[in-house]
Amino acid sequence: MKPFERLARETVHQNPYWRHLRDRYRMPNMQEADYHFMQSSGSVLIIPQLKDKQLLLVKQYRYIQQQWGWEFPGGGQQAGQTPLETAHIELQEETGYRAETFTHIGRLSPCQGLLDEWCEIYLAQDLTRGQASPEASEDIKLLKVTQQQLEAAICEGKMWSGMSQAAWLHFKLHQG
Repeated sequence: MKPFERLARETVHQNPYWRHLRDRYRMPNMQEADYHFMQSSGSVLIIPQLKDKQLLLVKQYRYIQQQWGWEFPGGGQQAGQTPLETAHIELQEETGYRAETFTHIGRLSPCQGLLDEWCEIYLAQDLTRGQASPEASEDIKLLKVTQQQLEAAICEGKMWSGMSQAAWLHFKLHQG
């Protein structure tokens, strides 16, 4: 038996990026309750590593937080896209780079309890520089940093994105 049994699902609100859902569910003790959450198509984060081992980051203004932050490039998966296809698109759009090699190094749940999304994490290598084409709503600056500079940025509060910090942990564990 599942710990929680879904009895009904209703879409409360929908926009191009996510849906707000309300599930009616029954717990093992037979009590019923409502659970509100967001549903998305998934997302990706890419850790682009240059031949000299430097990493590409984006310095991006985040409207909700009203501040700039250092992040790994990434974005939301569109319906019908695979995570790998999304990784190729987001890397090129945000950095201008293309990668010959993508290695899946992990996945994370960005905000469990509120969002059903899974974020797939890729290491991108064998990079070729091209022209960035960020979305109109994005204000992005490209950064090249060493691993030590990235870790200092985390400690100094420049890289405050929890998703990017978690992706960095996956990278470190993947490197052995």
